Amino acid sequence: MSMAMGNSSDTSHRSLLDHEVFAFDDETTGLDTAEDRIVQIGAVRFRAGVRLGQRRSSLVNPGVPIPPDATAVHGISDEVVATAPSFAEVGPRFVAQLLFAEDGSEPILCGYNAPGFDVPMINAELLRHGIAHRIDPTRVLDPLVFVRWHHRDWRARKLEFVAQQCGISLEGAHSAAADAEATGRVLWHLVAQKTVPEDYEDALATQRRLEALLEEEWSRFGRALYLDREDHTPRLGFGAHVGKKIAEVDRDYLRWCLGKMDDLTDEARALFQQAAKA
Repeated sequence: MSMAMGNSSDTSHRSLLDHEVFAFDDETTGLDTAEDRIVQIGAVRFRAGVRLGQRRSSLVNPGVPIPPDATAVHGISDEVVATAPSFAEVGPRFVAQLLFAEDGSEPILCGYNAPGFDVPMINAELLRHGIAHRIDPTRVLDPLVFVRWHHRDWRARKLEFVAQQCGISLEGAHSAAADAEATGRVLWHLVAQKTVPEDYEDALATQRRLEALLEEEWSRFGRALYLDREDHTPRLGFGAHVGKKIAEVDRDYLRWCLGKMDDLTDEARALFQQAAKA
């Protein structure tokens, strides 16, 4: 029988301050859920922003060669996983031991860009190995969504950079357990800053709303521009002038962008042209 993890029939609201939060991450051979495999999976439990116990992680023998470009990112090579268990062994342990709170309740799930990457990858491995459980991506909190909306002016939104901006130490980046812990701490920082609602259902609803707004904004401006979250004036969305009002950016730079950027949307190009002539 299949169980959709993170998709409880209990619709009562839960506080992120009072319930266990399960942050997870994986490292893989690549980005294609159909072809690539998991080589490491890690998780950390939190309650009220405090880590419960130690990080948990496991190397996974993917059964396929690990490409050199993947090894360059996470440092895991064929030799490293040669004697590691397969996902057929690791997967059930991950489900049974790590995706349920110690008190038997369902934990709140959290992963950095997890709905778009980690969850599909884990679910593909679960399916591939005949393990019935699934993670519902719509029930997983993703700090990246809140960072993309509220901190669009930051020059990067990779976990390592975001953790640094939040005053969080991330040692061993691209290690699944280290990234999982950093993700949980970033989430807690955003909750403390009132960027993420304390109520789990409210946080999920806000996440869905911000995802829709970000998608609409991207369709209008691409990477080039975004609208100020308060006064809605156009601001530069990339480069050395990221976050700066387009009206305040040097006109020569805007003209250079017009000549070099062939991915400008029509609306973004019109705003660049207007500002370059002002």
